[in-house]
Amino acid sequence: MESDTNPECIFIDVNNKEILIDKSEFGLWEQTAAKWPGYSFKMGDYGYIGFLKLVGIDTGKLMMSSEKAQTEFEEATKHSPTFNALAFADNLLMVEKDVQFSADFFDTMSPKQTLSEKVKRFIKRFKPVK
Repeated sequence: MESDTNPECIFIDVNNKEILIDKSEFGLWEQTAAKWPGYSFKMGDYGYIGFLKLVGIDTGKLMMSSEKAQTEFEEATKHSPTFNALAFADNLLMVEKDVQFSADFFDTMSPKQTLSEKVKRFIKRFKPVK
């Protein structure tokens, strides 16, 4: 089973006749026990990594230290001088027609200038005043 927000896992251990479920569902055992004679159910909200550990899968390479998580987060959220908010907004509006931006979304950014625009601005600073 899988939902849009988080994975839900089921592990059927045929050797020990156990069914492990990473979600607590009220009444599930009562509804399905007759279909699984001799099996026991173990249900809980373990989380994906916790569930993998519960069923004996090595999760060492799936987890990262808190320092690594902090570094990855900072890397993903740092400001990029090449980010073009206008292009981002245009692409977003093509995908999702009902997206709305806050009133000051475009006030806090300035579009990247071309080389010719930079040169024109530089030259204007040295124009004599009449």
